[in-house]
Amino acid sequence: MGQVEGNTQITGMTASGSAVSASLEGGYPFHLAAAWTLEPQAQLIYQYVDIGSGTDLFGATSFGNTDDFRGRIGPKLSYVALSGFNGAPLPVTLWGRVNLWHDFLDSASSATFVALNGLNPVTLDGTLGGTWGGVDVGVDAPINKSLSLYGSVFYDHSIDGGQSWSAGGRIGLRSSSRRGYVPGTAEYPKLTKS
Repeated sequence: MGQVEGNTQITGMTASGSAVSASLEGGYPFHLAAAWTLEPQAQLIYQYVDIGSGTDLFGATSFGNTDDFRGRIGPKLSYVALSGFNGAPLPVTLWGRVNLWHDFLDSASSATFVALNGLNPVTLDGTLGGTWGGVDVGVDAPINKSLSLYGSVFYDHSIDGGQSWSAGGRIGLRSSSRRGYVPGTAEYPKLTKS
């Protein structure tokens, strides 16, 4: 849940809005071998976004409210290897996931742009909608016991007759207050460095 306000200094537009989101996710890892884990996963996500309209030097922009409820199922395959970074063996996790997504509410996000005189409105819609498949791959690499580098890329494509697709990625640093890891636990399987 949150409030946001943004503006563009060059054109002078200000828009504000609010959003609420909730997610319920579950999965259970099956250890296939010392370094391999297969985890069937399921997730439900609800999101509501309401962004107000704004006017700048070139025209007016209005954003449609979105009310979205979607779910996903799919397996995640992970491989954990020990890294000797900084002289300490830390687990580096390489993973891949295949998902089947479905939108239960058909509420496409949209933005309408119109000239200052009210003429020539153009509306852009953006949603995958319906049912689509996705592939994600990524890496989680600890730098030390409390700081990790992570990155992932994804590709999604509608599979119920639409031509929609999306692709993207993320990279960043994650900090945790975890005191360390315990080899051989469900999160970090027992490995030997060769």
